[in-house]
Amino acid sequence: MNNEITVNVEGWVAGPPRHYGKDDAHWAVFRMGSTAWWRDSEGGIRETPTSWFDVKVTQKGLLENVLISLRPGDPVLVSGRLAPHSWTDKDGKERVTLQITARAVGHNLRWGKAQFSRRNQDNRQRAAADGAGSPGVQAGTVAVSLPSDDAYLEAVAPGLSADDSPLVDQALAEEAFALADAALAAEPAPVG
Repeated sequence: MNNEITVNVEGWVAGPPRHYGKDDAHWAVFRMGSTAWWRDSEGGIRETPTSWFDVKVTQKGLLENVLISLRPGDPVLVSGRLAPHSWTDKDGKERVTLQITARAVGHNLRWGKAQFSRRNQDNRQRAAADGAGSPGVQAGTVAVSLPSDDAYLEAVAPGLSADDSPLVDQALAEEAFALADAALAAEPAPVG
């Protein structure tokens, strides 16, 4: 038995995944926020303060897919090991953030549509077995994307298409969260 804390977090991508590494050690990190909400007895929306996490991805296949698939404002589900992460900022101050070392990352389909494409090796094997590939699966594709005409994508990040890979500053990330929070407020209350 190990003593690690495993969590499942539902939230929103705050900035594009960043790739780090050298030699054989590679990883990606993206920032996500999660705001718990509920409807009170009068039907109003109540929220907790947003919890912020750095999500670290080290597994090769997951790393590649996260870098290709995630965009700022995307709703995500992350499962992994939670631990504090210490670092020193540019002013020399010791900082601590909560970091999730991800075992699984996926889009939250409650907020939009996605089209799943198998990883490259799986596509090549399927294409060889089928002789020409499977309908709807293009050999060599990896991307999981939202259609560019999806109303959710336009609401969360106006002008952003599913093919864009923007670099987003903190102000834009905060705007995406504000729009996402507004979308949450318009949602009917969960039953049960």
